[in-house]
Amino acid sequence: MANWTPGQVDLVGAMECRTPDPLYVLSIGGRYQVDDRAVRRVRQGLSHHQQAAMALYQEREDDFVKCKDEDGRVYYKARAPQMRDDEADAYRALWRALWDAGAVRCLEGREKSVEDL
Repeated sequence: MANWTPGQVDLVGAMECRTPDPLYVLSIGGRYQVDDRAVRRVRQGLSHHQQAAMALYQEREDDFVKCKDEDGRVYYKARAPQMRDDEADAYRALWRALWDAGAVRCLEGREKSVEDL
């Protein structure tokens, strides 16, 4: 469970942007944070094969799962597609590099190793 929000919104509840590149922060399950600039910087350091695998995964269409609500009405819920091995390896390398670079901040004051993420 994670979502990107502007860091300024977290601080003051509003967004005022005077630069073309506002800082977005990814909150990961309420336990960790990483900003988009760090992700872009670390991602550029990955191999071309890893960058291509990540891009291919992001371009794939979501899978849709048939669900029912409390009243029994059917609806379809979007779900991220299953990762292939090379895509999963590329994302593991990204998160390991983010952790090693100190870009992942622990919010609860307890740190875990990258293997536990």
